[in-house]
Amino acid sequence: MNPQQSDTFALKQKTKDGPDYVVTSSELLSSYLDGIMKKEMETEQILDETLDRCVALFTYINDKDLFQSFYMKQMSRRLLQNTHKNERLLDQERQLISKLKMKMGNAYTSKLEGMLTDLTHAELQHKQFKDYLTQKQEKLSIDFQPLVLTTGFWPAFKHDTLAPPVEMMACLTLFGRYYQSITQSRKLTWIHSLGNSMTVLRKWAKGPREMTTSAYQACVMILFNERKSVTASEIEVDLKLPFDEVKRTIHSLAYGKFAILKRSDGNKASKKCEKDDAFEVNEEFSTNSRKFKIPTLVRAERSDVIDTNQEQRRHVIEACVVRIMKSRRQMTHQELNAETIKQLSNLFQPEPKVIKKRIEDLIQRQYLERDEQDRNVYRYLA
Repeated sequence: MNPQQSDTFALKQKTKDGPDYVVTSSELLSSYLDGIMKKEMETEQILDETLDRCVALFTYINDKDLFQSFYMKQMSRRLLQNTHKNERLLDQERQLISKLKMKMGNAYTSKLEGMLTDLTHAELQHKQFKDYLTQKQEKLSIDFQPLVLTTGFWPAFKHDTLAPPVEMMACLTLFGRYYQSITQSRKLTWIHSLGNSMTVLRKWAKGPREMTTSAYQACVMILFNERKSVTASEIEVDLKLPFDEVKRTIHSLAYGKFAILKRSDGNKASKKCEKDDAFEVNEEFSTNSRKFKIPTLVRAERSDVIDTNQEQRRHVIEACVVRIMKSRRQMTHQELNAETIKQLSNLFQPEPKVIKKRIEDLIQRQYLERDEQDRNVYRYLA
């Protein structure tokens, strides 16, 4: 590929229920690396050579910021699902980050490194929490190991309003007290949607079975400890979850690979979930596996990543324009436009019309002003 012709390539992909969408090279490369990180390479040399080729291809991509957004999202999922502290995965992540750092600098990889730092501190923090419980003579009824994530490092996660069962709430309360005792300047916010390593034990006809579930799935299953049948509407009210999340969770428990719930009306043909539909434990459920993981229905996140990236670009363009004008004090529109494109081309290629819109917004917010004699000239307002 000629370095002078490094326009981003893309593939048009068809969807079942919607219009075609374009898959950019940034997303393709990030997804390819996601697959590499999830599997174990034959040797360190093969891994190193593969990552070198990926980074070489990365240099030809225009939308390096979009690649960063997709990679952060996929990396966060890999790390949070790394429940057994797989050091191989962490080493591979560090290896790629170091190669990207050599190409793009520390600022580009600082958040990726911060995510790994959070995981490194997690084990120590869990030990300190256990020491705190011993000191306060408190005892948890369940095994509980939270992971504290630094907001600035990780992708933005959607907050929820889940009302956990009493057993879980006691753990959250105790950890909240511990966290307040070690820091006064930070606020602890629970993101229950990231909980993906809940172990639920139940006795079936063929003996006890251990199920690894998400936090939402575990909360729904606990409701059946006191009631034989629960409607979708009752789950929504009791757990204070949006109904879309309730439907997604019920589908994974009643219509997925391991159907541990069933409709109370006995209708096996319908897989719809309305608010009045009642569900109960499927006593006929059986599996030869003593331990198994119940899959979750993943919500489409691609559009969220793209929208977030577009919002970040607006801020990056504005910051770049202000930085240029602060040093130059006065510039024509053509000069400012060209300098902005030049400084941001290492991350992405901003469109002139987008730059113009950001300049207009900065003028309205009194960061810049137009010259009264020549409207094509901008001046920086200190």
